[in-house]
Amino acid sequence: MKRTVRTAAPCVSARLVDDAARVCVRDDGAGVAATMRGVLFEPFRSSKPDGMGLGLAICRTIIAGHGGALGFHDNAPRPGATFHFTLPVSPAAPSDA
Repeated sequence: MKRTVRTAAPCVSARLVDDAARVCVRDDGAGVAATMRGVLFEPFRSSKPDGMGLGLAICRTIIAGHGGALGFHDNAPRPGATFHFTLPVSPAAPSDA
């Protein structure tokens, strides 16, 4: 049985946490299937019939290459999930003005 969930536009937020920028994208869709939670970022894992399963694996590799991290959590008890990534923030370069 297909689960139908009312969805609103995703909510995007950003803030500084210690020395990192944290960006969150939250939605109220169907969320992440329990069978995908442990393998979501592995290559060639997809919940879509025609999916290649590379998107999140590539995103995680790129973010990790810049010293950051990518993750997610369910919005329980509300529907949907929140994906988040952090990237280190380097100090601003001195101005030559």
